[in-house]
Amino acid sequence: MRRWMALLVALGLLAVSGCGLPGENGSAPGLLETAAGLPAPCAVAEADGVSVGSRSYLYWLGRNCAYLSNALTAQGRETQWNQGTQGETLGDAAKSAALRTAVLYALIPKIAEDCGILWEDADEAALQESRTARIAALGGEDAWTRQLARWGLSETDAQALARCHRLYGKLYSLSRTGGSALYLPPEEIAGYAEKQGLCTVGVLAVPDTQAAETIRTELAGSADLPAAFAAKAESSGVRPESPVTLGAGEDTLPEEVIQTAKALTPGQLSPVVTAGGQSFLLLGMELDEDAAARALFDQRLTERAEQAEVKLLAAYEDIDPGKFYPALTAAQAALDANSEAGASPSGSALAPSASG
Repeated sequence: MRRWMALLVALGLLAVSGCGLPGENGSAPGLLETAAGLPAPCAVAEADGVSVGSRSYLYWLGRNCAYLSNALTAQGRETQWNQGTQGETLGDAAKSAALRTAVLYALIPKIAEDCGILWEDADEAALQESRTARIAALGGEDAWTRQLARWGLSETDAQALARCHRLYGKLYSLSRTGGSALYLPPEEIAGYAEKQGLCTVGVLAVPDTQAAETIRTELAGSADLPAAFAAKAESSGVRPESPVTLGAGEDTLPEEVIQTAKALTPGQLSPVVTAGGQSFLLLGMELDEDAAARALFDQRLTERAEQAEVKLLAAYEDIDPGKFYPALTAAQAALDANSEAGASPSGSALAPSASG
């Protein structure tokens, strides 16, 4: 169970780009509240006097449950939310991890305010530009609306997430600004990176082992190995993106690849490593200081949230992942079916309310 908790904590850290969602108390329940059996959006907890709403909490609970369920399915195991070890069930792990994440995001605006960060016209313009880009990437307003509806989010919720994403970015910028209250000195970043064993590597994933060996021979004879490697990685079109900083929230590579990467020195080309149905070539690189700084910043932000005085409310205790997640996936499947049939998500009873 501790392993699942560690994975969920990592999932939360990877997603530090949102915040608490509004979800007005007393308004009609949206998809998330309906799946959880709540009669209306409400507060599930308070953190240092800041309300943690059901919309934010249930969104992260749903994401955590999906992550765990998919991981177990990939292992050929059944998802049993009410079973576990050491007195904690799988559902308990998902709930507590979602609470920590929701608390963290709920506190971001307060932390920003305490640091004197102001919301400016440029921030609002950046939000609208980002929204336009996301809608275009999805294929239009209808696809955007379907995506929000699938996770029980309204346009207001989406704007709240985007606003907090922007505040997070401004807080991180402060941590890189000398003289600020959040400043992280280079020596502190370096010490953290060494302690955590962070390392940055170029990654080239190739579907075919023989092709990978051919590419390695070609790269090994290159006069400018870093440039040649970067060009190959960019043109390969095979995930993951390159480079990555291991130990900084980017450890999605197979374990065999990670172990090989950690043994490389800057400028060293790895042998071909085959794992997970792919072949990998790795290039040792100098540590990406910005990635290390962001990992340290995220840890500090998480520590701040963990120090908060959290009061659980009755609604939190009533939420059962074993009932919530099946209801959520059933609602999402119904939305998907309606979408494939040409129905508008906003016309479904499962769509979130406009006031939520």
